[in-house]
Amino acid sequence: METIPGSDFGDGYNSSLSPDASRLATSSRVEGTADVWLLDVKRGVSTRFTTDPVFDLMPVWSPDGRWIAFTSNRRGSTEWALYRRATDGTGNDELLVAKELGPYDWSPDGQFILYGIAGVKGDRDIMAVPLEGDRKQVSVVATPFNETNGQFAPDGQWIAFQSNESGRPEIYVQPFRRPGQKVRISTEGGIQARWRRDGKELFYLAPDQRLMAVPIQFDAQRNVVDVGTPVALFTTTLAGIPQDDSGRHYMVSRDGQRFLMDTLREVTIPITVVLNWKPKP
Repeated sequence: METIPGSDFGDGYNSSLSPDASRLATSSRVEGTADVWLLDVKRGVSTRFTTDPVFDLMPVWSPDGRWIAFTSNRRGSTEWALYRRATDGTGNDELLVAKELGPYDWSPDGQFILYGIAGVKGDRDIMAVPLEGDRKQVSVVATPFNETNGQFAPDGQWIAFQSNESGRPEIYVQPFRRPGQKVRISTEGGIQARWRRDGKELFYLAPDQRLMAVPIQFDAQRNVVDVGTPVALFTTTLAGIPQDDSGRHYMVSRDGQRFLMDTLREVTIPITVVLNWKPKP
């Protein structure tokens, strides 16, 4: 794990690394509001990306690096909507979905964005919006339970997500827009699934903050997934993980060998000791 120079800003857990790993998109609170900022990873220099006087949060890069999707309440203080903006600064912010809970991931072919919505009974479901054609929203995972944090597999044919249908958040994998079996990946709780770029390994965070790795193999002919045994890689020092959290506390390099994490910093608080002090009479 490495420290990015100049990265002491932003909400951290909702950051997103660009496809070429050169820039980090995150949100930063300035003067009572929040905007999306872009941080040059090598130079440690940040640039403001959105400027609307409301809250712009949860940025997600497109796979070609040309767009960033984010959620904003510019349509009303309690009404969040999904937008995208060109990373070269040209054009206007484009409204994609009027009511949602924030984007999760962008499909590898650039055709879909996974995002969350509030269900009828207050639960959370996962939807997808196509970026071509009529843009009719697609239900991806919708049950009486909370499903969040959907992540596309590198082939775009599967998604990983977390659900509390067992009584606690666990990681599952199922086909995307195709019939097939839903398979539970985690064994003792898990949140925030992330794929290795070749799709042969899936990472997630255990309740005790260990980062777990699970080997995965897909059978395209039978449309099934073969799951290995989760293995703990190391214990993290993340800056707080709610057990039903749908944010992003960490990112994975393309080869699965390096991890960018929102970690707690050690803060030294000075203490002044006064000796032989006597109160005034």
